[in-house]
Amino acid sequence: MQDTDLDDLFQRMQDTAPMPSARLIARIEADALAEQNSRAAPARRPAVRQGWGSFFAGFGGRGVLAGLGCATMAGVWLGLAQPAPVATLSDTLALALGMDTGGDQVDLIPTLDTFALEG
Repeated sequence: MQDTDLDDLFQRMQDTAPMPSARLIARIEADALAEQNSRAAPARRPAVRQGWGSFFAGFGGRGVLAGLGCATMAGVWLGLAQPAPVATLSDTLALALGMDTGGDQVDLIPTLDTFALEG
């Protein structure tokens, strides 16, 4: 079979394609107009939040603020009531680095300068 045979076949199929009846076209058009009119109702505008509602919305909602508050309180707790494993780790690092200071002066979070010096 050649490409021209396939083109001829498609052309014959297109020429002899059955046309839908006028009644079917009218029913399809009526259904489409009914559907179009049912969706034409304008959407309600969201209510404007005022006071605390706008404050919460500015942060992303009440759930986000709750998570932010929990994370803040966990950070404050770890900062004030330092757990024993962190103190042990900082003392071990101080000894390994040859520092004779207490664990409160060990830099557990290095700065960019520390990485730049390592070549």
